[in-house]
Parts: sequence; C-alpha cells; structure tokens
Amino acid sequence: MAKKKETAKKVVYKPHKTKRITLRTIDVDIHIIPVVKWLNSLEDVTTLYSCQGDDKIVKGKLVVVRPAYVTFTCPKSAVLATILDRLKFYGKMEVDYYENAIRYQMIFQTTKTLNDFIESKHIPDKYKG
Repeated sequence: MAKKKETAKKVVYKPHKTKRITLRTIDVDIHIIPVVKWLNSLEDVTTLYSCQGDDKIVKGKLVVVRPAYVTFTCPKSAVLATILDRLKFYGKMEVDYYENAIRYQMIFQTTKTLNDFIESKHIPDKYKG
C-alpha cells in the first residue's frame, strides 16, 4: 500500500478590523500646521520636525532668517513623487541619511511661499484653518 503524501496546509488569516488612532500630541508652529497635517495624511509619511520660518525686511529687501520646513520619512516613491510635484513651485526638497533612515526636508523659499502653498489647491481645505 502506498503512503499518502502529506502536504502542508496554508493558513490564511482574515485581517483584523483596524482603526486609526492618535498616539501622541505635539506642538507645531501655527502657520505650518496645514502642511504637517497634509503630509501625515499621506500613506507611510511620518513627519519628524517642522518650523514655520521667519522672514524680515532689511533695507527694503526680504531676508530669510530661518526657512520654513518640514522633515519627514516616506518609503514610497510614488508618494514622494506626489509631494515633489506639489512642492516644485514653492521650494525644494533635501535628503539626508540619519540613524539608518532616509529623511526628506521640504523647504519653502520664504514664509510667503509657505502661505501661497497652503492657500493653493495642493493642500486640501480640510487641513486649513
């Protein structure tokens, strides 16, 4: 009599119901909150640091004292492409590697360009105000 060959049974688990929750509360500069909220709404984006920046007028010229920025992580190239596409007229993106993670920094040219970005169609209204 031939022995029946045993095959391993593949176990498939049904996904559990999940719910997004807020795990912590942080202080964010008021004028950059819409950008931070929008970035955090994107898939796999985690914001790390931000600053709304400071400009001043010196002898009739605008001087950027501190640029507005948001530093974040994002492993998905399609999401990064979306962010870059929206940022292209308002600032630039810098990249660094720190503590085994690639970090991106969205930097705005001036506080006016930050405000223009927020008021543009690029930031959904639900993240403004």
